[in-house]
Amino acid sequence: MAIEKFTIRVGGESFVFTRAQLESDPGNYFAEYFLIGFKDVPYGTRELEIEKEPLLFKLIQAHLRGYDILPLPDQWIPPYMTKEGALKNLYKEAQFYGLWNLQNRIDEFRASEARLSRMSSRSTASQKRYKLAQYKQSGWVNCDLSESGYKVLLQRFLSTPHFQLLAPTSLHCPGFTLVACWKDVQNDEDSNLGLPRLCICALLESDA
Repeated sequence: MAIEKFTIRVGGESFVFTRAQLESDPGNYFAEYFLIGFKDVPYGTRELEIEKEPLLFKLIQAHLRGYDILPLPDQWIPPYMTKEGALKNLYKEAQFYGLWNLQNRIDEFRASEARLSRMSSRSTASQKRYKLAQYKQSGWVNCDLSESGYKVLLQRFLSTPHFQLLAPTSLHCPGFTLVACWKDVQNDEDSNLGLPRLCICALLESDA
């Protein structure tokens, strides 16, 4: 028994499908056009011509043939589209032609990419390093801070309006960015009397 074949012409290119391939994403427009028919479509029609982007339609054909097309291969992205734009347009085509399985797979792919992005962001954040710098008689002295310690000091600075913000010119710590610098009053550890003294403090965050 001969295999039924159906041809869809897109932008001058021909895409051939079998009945099983058309039915692989149930309820789509192409399956209904060829296998069920419309009032203005003669019974037994085997060809359809549409004006769409052939490269995107290659992805639709691969999907109906049972292949996993995500993430999108670079060679099938139209040169005038970004990869994000191509995925967005493919999603619109899936909606327009009732390719619900393809639409669901794109939704799942996007959700998975978003999860990976959040995990990567958390991983990057956890690699940050923090320092507290204090200006003493001999100059700036730095000490490492934990992330929680950094957050406590930063919150203290933000919630205390009388702290005076400074811009120290002599503080240099390669690989770190100045987050805040202020004047504070601390007990003088070098004094037997433990008298309060003015102290300049700075919070630093690593660049990577």
